[in-house]
Amino acid sequence: MNRVLHRMGLTRKISLHAVEGDSEAVEVLRWEYALAMRQVAADALVVVDETGCCTDMTRIHGRASDGRGRAS
Repeated sequence: MNRVLHRMGLTRKISLHAVEGDSEAVEVLRWEYALAMRQVAADALVVVDETGCCTDMTRIHGRASDGRGRAS
């Protein structure tokens, strides 16, 4: 099955970490977001407790055309 999909130009994605998140542009956006959040009053925040969420259902494999990321 893998050989057939490979011949069709579909490759496997097996990473859970997005490389784009390590860029300088994203780092700047994170700092800008952190500075903007300092302006928000604490009583205006809504905190969602996700301790009961099931995280083991994350897809760890997917297929996409060569050179293209898999859409989530």
